[in-house]
Amino acid sequence: MRLIQRGKRPNPTEFGQKLHLSVVDGYTYLVQTSWSNFNEGCDLQAAVEDYFRKFGCYPSAVLADRIYQARRNKMFCTQLGIWLSGPTLGRRKASETDTKIRRQIYQDACERNAIEGRNGNAKRRFGLDRLFSKLDEAAKTEAALVILDMNTSLRLVRWLALFFRSLLSLFLYVGFSADPIYVIHDDTSL
Repeated sequence: MRLIQRGKRPNPTEFGQKLHLSVVDGYTYLVQTSWSNFNEGCDLQAAVEDYFRKFGCYPSAVLADRIYQARRNKMFCTQLGIWLSGPTLGRRKASETDTKIRRQIYQDACERNAIEGRNGNAKRRFGLDRLFSKLDEAAKTEAALVILDMNTSLRLVRWLALFFRSLLSLFLYVGFSADPIYVIHDDTSL
């Protein structure tokens, strides 16, 4: 196991497995795992090709960290017609002051924050930060099971929301119909 120098303020050095995750339509996918110190920015092209292999088309946009804003990744995404979120490289141009581009970058940053919050939720709620396996295959299996648990709970929540929404609409349709239902009881048979 190697030390990973991250330079973050509370813990500048990290230990353990490093996961490369992608989120598509709320579901989390495990792209790569490694015990060594690697640069995630080099893996954007592989992640996009993995997306193409899974879904049969390229994504329309990639909302990524600042580390992915390398020139090579920008050219790759431009060739495929993929919007790579984030500021452009180099000095700001006059076209960047356009409100439409600034709004798009702001919207991408808001969606990106939701993805980062999902990573934090995976660590706190599902125990992604408490993987203690020493063997490579066991650690990958533990990470995959945590991600499976996250995706299963998301699927269950979406299914329950759909069920209760349909149940509520049925209740509102039957319970508050425009024509009241009258029941006439005939007592003449006594």
